[in-house]
Amino acid sequence: RIQGGNIGLLNLAVQIKEFAEKENILQDQIINLLNDKQILAGNLTKQLEQNKLTNQQVQIQISQLEQKKIDLEEKLTQAEANIQELKFKQENLIEQKEKLENRLNQFQINYEQIKQERINKVKSLSQNQKLTSKLKAKLEKEYAQLKQKLINEE
Repeated sequence: RIQGGNIGLLNLAVQIKEFAEKENILQDQIINLLNDKQILAGNLTKQLEQNKLTNQQVQIQISQLEQKKIDLEEKLTQAEANIQELKFKQENLIEQKEKLENRLNQFQINYEQIKQERINKVKSLSQNQKLTSKLKAKLEKEYAQLKQKLINEE
């Protein structure tokens, strides 16, 4: 019986030793997992800080882009206003051009009328000069005849 008791104790001692070895292995694994957890927590903290910085930079860029958008919208509004003003000026210039063209046409018509009147006056003067020349020749002839008649009567 004592021998059977020793074997039981021996088995128990072997089981205790195996349990202690397993416990040591588990303790090592727990330590490794805790170290991994600490490393992962550190990495996560760094990543969160990096994400926070990235988000801040993105927010800054968004703000800058929104300001650029506002500036571009203001420029677009100003450009549209300038276009409308230029269209208005263009319409006024077209009206002025049409008025000037009408005045030019009227001046040309008046010029042609005056020119024709002068041509007619020149023709009339030319005809008058011809008549005057004929009358002068006739009068000179009559004068010569009268002079001859007076000479003959003397």
